[in-house]
This record gives sequence, structure tokens and C-alpha cells, in this order.
Amino acid sequence: MAMVMAAVLSDNVSLEDFIASPTDDMEWVDGQIAEKNGMTAKHSLIQSKVDYYWRSYKI
Repeated sequence: MAMVMAAVLSDNVSLEDFIASPTDDMEWVDGQIAEKNGMTAKHSLIQSKVDYYWRSYKI
């Protein structure tokens, strides 16, 4: 299984600060802003299954 690595760009950023000015291709993880990497086929499959089960649950 391949791991997706992300570069940490800054530390100690509050969630409120990140939400106030979000940046494309960046995500907030435990007080750090990290660069998002592309999704793999496995990520897409998992996302699709979660979407299906969530919609089924809501219906």
C-alpha cells in the first residue's frame, strides 16, 4: 500500500484562521497547513462507497 505524503507549510494555525482564508490544494490538519496530494484509485473507491452508504442512510 502506497502512502500519500503531504508537505507541511506552517505550524500552529487555528482552524478559524484557516477557514477565514482557505487556499486551494491546502488542508488544515491538527493545527498545521499541509499541501494536499492527488487522490489514488483506492481513495476514489472509498469515497464512492461512503457516498453510496450515506445516501442510502439518508433515504
